[in-house]
Amino acid sequence: MLLAVAVAASLFATYTAGFRAGEIAAMKVPLRHNADRGLIQGQLRILAADTREPAGRCHVAFTLIGPDGGDGGFQRSFSDRRGIAKLPSYLSPGRYQIEIEGHGPSSPYARTSYHTDADYLLIRPDGSYSPLEYLVNVK
Repeated sequence: MLLAVAVAASLFATYTAGFRAGEIAAMKVPLRHNADRGLIQGQLRILAADTREPAGRCHVAFTLIGPDGGDGGFQRSFSDRRGIAKLPSYLSPGRYQIEIEGHGPSSPYARTSYHTDADYLLIRPDGSYSPLEYLVNVK
């Protein structure tokens, strides 16, 4: 039991290293179920990189990238047979790294990552976003 407490304390100490006093508390945002902003209503088209045909049954992960380049949150969606993946309604304005992966081992789609300034999903404060489609690599 004492070892578990010591390990937990050392993990927290490692995590908080480099933060100034009060920064971690300031980063805690209360959940208000989006009362302060409208919900994003949108969708992305997921297409096979080789044929540009709709890529159905793909997991699409959205990771918010903060101003310092750090991870700021994670949401997930799933493309339907038409290659349409709805944007999770809790995405706030910002830039998102996109990870696309086929569902299951028999999927013809390989894990594909979009993680640079040139290919982030950008959601603007007015609710508009771009790009509207992404390509997923084929195995």
